[in-house]
Amino acid sequence: PGSTRKSSLCAMAANKFKMRSDVRTYNLSGQGCSASLLALDLCSELLQNNPDSIGVVVSTELITRSLYHGHEKSMLLQNTLFRSGGAALLLTNRSRLVARAKYHLRHLVRTQCTDDGSYHSVYECQDETGRAGVRLSKDIVKVAGDAMKRNLTQLGPLVLPLSEQ
Repeated sequence: PGSTRKSSLCAMAANKFKMRSDVRTYNLSGQGCSASLLALDLCSELLQNNPDSIGVVVSTELITRSLYHGHEKSMLLQNTLFRSGGAALLLTNRSRLVARAKYHLRHLVRTQCTDDGSYHSVYECQDETGRAGVRLSKDIVKVAGDAMKRNLTQLGPLVLPLSEQ
């Protein structure tokens, strides 16, 4: 039996809410937990280039497909760390809506770690019996710490007073 193809979340939302045909949708499936930040960055850039607009970011994390049923410890850990969930954000550059906004997006920084250690720290693969799952390397804490350091190094000058930089 082959896999069943389903519409993307973007297509389902556009259909359900009868959005206009000129609506721009972007499906970022397969990006893991970084998809939320990618989507927020994309929406922010679109709003910068399209005045008087509204953007919606819908983000979900569904781990069911990656749930591991084997016995390899490095692949079992992800079953306890990651969960399913979702969030939605409405962003706008419409001046008449600014007063109603709960938050204001002032800065967004995104770091791409491209070294082999980062790439292999969270990796979808199969164990020796052929069961699919996500393998977390022993270097995951170091990799996460390095990524946070890079992000904070970029974000610090944007938000900290000069005396604390």
